[in-house]
Amino acid sequence: MIIGILVIALQLVETMRKKQSSPPLDPEFEEMQREKTELLQWLQRCAEGELDEPDGRLDEFRNQSAEQLVSRLERVAKLAENRREAAANLEEAAKKLNTETRRLAVEEAARYQENRAELEKLMGDIRSELEKTRTEKEKVQTTNQELEEERNQIQDAIAQKQRQLEFAFTGTRTHTPILVECTKRGFRAAVYPPEESEVLDFQGKGFEANLQDLTRWLEQFDFSRYYPVLLYRDGALEHSMEIEMEIRGLSPKIILGRDPVSMSVEIFPK
Repeated sequence: MIIGILVIALQLVETMRKKQSSPPLDPEFEEMQREKTELLQWLQRCAEGELDEPDGRLDEFRNQSAEQLVSRLERVAKLAENRREAAANLEEAAKKLNTETRRLAVEEAARYQENRAELEKLMGDIRSELEKTRTEKEKVQTTNQELEEERNQIQDAIAQKQRQLEFAFTGTRTHTPILVECTKRGFRAAVYPPEESEVLDFQGKGFEANLQDLTRWLEQFDFSRYYPVLLYRDGALEHSMEIEMEIRGLSPKIILGRDPVSMSVEIFPK
């Protein structure tokens, strides 16, 4: 209530100043002068404690004059106005901050969505490349498996070829070979190619008897058309002179072929 009265007093004082600075224009001036006087007197009584029920909150104002109270009221009003302006500025700044925050949030959300889309695309590309790599790896594994199988087949074929004795004749062949396998145990013989001829075994007796049986078997051939090919192995080469002398005695026209052969080479089909 006191502050309200002080505000009214301030307004009256301001009005009186304006009235005094120019000639009175109407009868209200004397009435305002009277109200000012009464208000100042009432304020004086308030300051001196003459009211029936003094307010303890006004103790600090009791020894102040009306002019001091009015000046203090002006300062308080000015301070209140400054605080209202500061509050308004803070409110405006808060609004701007909220607007900027929302804008930044929207931009950040947009960037997040864009980055997420790019990341998903990148992950998709990586998964696609991994799938291609997996497919290529499977193809390479399949190819390697096929090559390994082919290599094994070739090795088997080579081993098979190594186990078989093959003869290559160049030019015009006028004589048919008779293959004779010579071993420590005896002999085996067949007309070339052995796959199409009977393979005879001369190993059931002693070496000399086996050689005699072989010689008698060779007597049936016309050596102008056939010739023996002696294939030595299993240590039989040490008897080569004896074997060749025995066979050469069959005919002066006889032609002999000779060759050492490894035990791993297959001469006659099993």
